[in-house]
Amino acid sequence: MGIPNETLRAFRRQRHLSQTQVAEVAGVTQQLISDVESGDANLSYDQILRLVAYYSVTPRELGYVVELAPAVKRSAGGQA
Repeated sequence: MGIPNETLRAFRRQRHLSQTQVAEVAGVTQQLISDVESGDANLSYDQILRLVAYYSVTPRELGYVVELAPAVKRSAGGQA
């Protein structure tokens, strides 16, 4: 697992996508994608999930560690 900004850039480049194309998927501006890739900004949880769905990967594969909310843990059989 890499650093999210480096991993996001690598995923985008491997798929020959522009920052504008990724921004449209994530529902953000191209400038925010540029800032995220350079390590100057972060994506919200919802924006990360949009990219996870688009790339068909897990948050961890994009370099993010996402904690489940207590209600989700309980419904999955875990302890809150």
